[in-house]
Amino acid sequence: MTFKKGGKNVTPIDVIKINDQYIVAVYKGTLSPADILIKYRQKNGEWSRIRTPKHIHWVVDMLLKLQTSPTQTKQFLALLQTIWT
Repeated sequence: MTFKKGGKNVTPIDVIKINDQYIVAVYKGTLSPADILIKYRQKNGEWSRIRTPKHIHWVVDMLLKLQTSPTQTKQFLALLQTIWT
């Protein structure tokens, strides 16, 4: 999930496959040493272009929750998918 910014390739710190339809990538941000950039791709037949979530704060929250409560977090994300699709 490398992309170009200012003519330079930006490589992710980590890439997380959520399921067969979503891939999330984490990149080092530029605002502070702790800043991160989140981007994702969605598969609808073919993979979408790399996108930035509109509401990044909940994405970060879900990534942290996956570490402590993976089963419940996955259930919640599955519920969101059924509501939003």
